[in-house]
Amino acid sequence: MINNTHIIILEKGLNERYKYLIDKYHLTPHYFNLDNTITLINKYLTKNVLKNTIENFITYAKTNDIRTVYLSNAEGYIAHNTIILIKEKIPNIKIIALQHGLFPFKIKYKLIRKLFNYFTKIFLDIFFYGVGFGGILNIDKYLVYATPYKNYLLQNGWEENNVIIAPEILKAEFFDNRKTTINNNSKSALFLPQGLSISGLISKNEEKIINKNVIKYLAKNYEKVIIKMHPLCLDNVSGIMLDNCVIYDNLLESFEESDIAYSFFSTSLLDAQIFGLKTISIILTSSKIDKNLYKIFPKTISYSQIINN
Repeated sequence: MINNTHIIILEKGLNERYKYLIDKYHLTPHYFNLDNTITLINKYLTKNVLKNTIENFITYAKTNDIRTVYLSNAEGYIAHNTIILIKEKIPNIKIIALQHGLFPFKIKYKLIRKLFNYFTKIFLDIFFYGVGFGGILNIDKYLVYATPYKNYLLQNGWEENNVIIAPEILKAEFFDNRKTTINNNSKSALFLPQGLSISGLISKNEEKIINKNVIKYLAKNYEKVIIKMHPLCLDNVSGIMLDNCVIYDNLLESFEESDIAYSFFSTSLLDAQIFGLKTISIILTSSKIDKNLYKIFPKTISYSQIINN
């Protein structure tokens, strides 16, 4: 289905993530290299860059008679403008969206987004907001990680045949290299800290305390603790490392050296699950966290159990 077609990587932060997929399936990549800015003023100032980038792809697609294109993501305002404009100019092109992260099972401010986009499109010729994960756009198919996400899309009006569960494609690097045997009595554990504070879910101080307690728990229960830091939160374990803890820089290597992985609800924990590791999701009590995010992980432990252990 995906071999020898085209893929648009909308945001520069996703370029590296899709490298393995591009190589494996011989995809022709189109790098938009855009920043997913969150401020309205920046969206306004860069709207011409966005429109010109989309128009350049449309010209290429028409010239080369592209029939199908995969999209790196479909939730934000860049994707919203891209999908609408491409479909306006090339109605028969098939657009297939790829899930690229773990999203809450709800769309915030749905009506406000619609109203705001209605006026910004009329007066500024740009949609300032995306539809969020699950929002309806003119997309032909959506590839998702797991059954809970497919069910969520179906509840939001997607048709059954247009939502495909495909972790072997979306997470091909981990699926292709997955472990075939797991040591259930492993003496080492992998901890995957998550960017909870940069997502606005908890404070930076709370995050450091949580990471400290998790590391303390793992160091007590395992002979070796491997820690693979979130790339945007490299200082979240500074000053709280213990003697039997070691930091790995490469995610795949950290998986290869582990049999069990702990995190909260990070995409990396899903990667570990697809790789074949036992995974344990740590349930936090913050009211800002959608508890449905824990549904895709078969085994969980409450944070209170960790601090009381």
